[in-house]
Amino acid sequence: MVHLSLSAVAALALAASPGPKLDVKPGLWEVKTTSSTKMSGDLPARDLSKAPPEMRARIEAMRERLKSGTPRTTVRQACVTQEDIDKSRGFAEDEQNEDCERTYQDRSPRHVRFHLKCGAKGGAMTSEGDFDLTVKSAELVVLHGNLAAHAPQHDSASTMEVTARRLGSSCGDVKPGRPRTVSE
Repeated sequence: MVHLSLSAVAALALAASPGPKLDVKPGLWEVKTTSSTKMSGDLPARDLSKAPPEMRARIEAMRERLKSGTPRTTVRQACVTQEDIDKSRGFAEDEQNEDCERTYQDRSPRHVRFHLKCGAKGGAMTSEGDFDLTVKSAELVVLHGNLAAHAPQHDSASTMEVTARRLGSSCGDVKPGRPRTVSE
């Protein structure tokens, strides 16, 4: 089964992959992702009777959020090196998923538009979507995307808006390839 979180999709999208490298500067970047996922069908039931009350409450809140499509925002900081830029790597450590294929409609140092399809190799869950990334400046990148997923008992539709802003040239204590979560 392919499980591709929206943060993983954002990382995939923020990686330009082979081709022209993105026209951005290295340094510490803050990546704000606002996503909304609405699920239809039966969400898999889990026995939560032995889970600690805090965990049970978090899982139940997540299930309600997925049923309602309530937006969620996460903020992470990532250290992007010149090597990352030169090799067209994105803002996350594990951004490549072998079960995903990207088809590019446009790819330049300032704009990337592509179609993403995951799970086509026989996984129980499949997902497919379109993404548009624009480099507004060497210190500001925005991404818009839509993703539909299908699993045996449920379907979902997701939208995401990602804004990546460069905070400065020094990464401080944030290590390359190891983004830090600031808020969820």
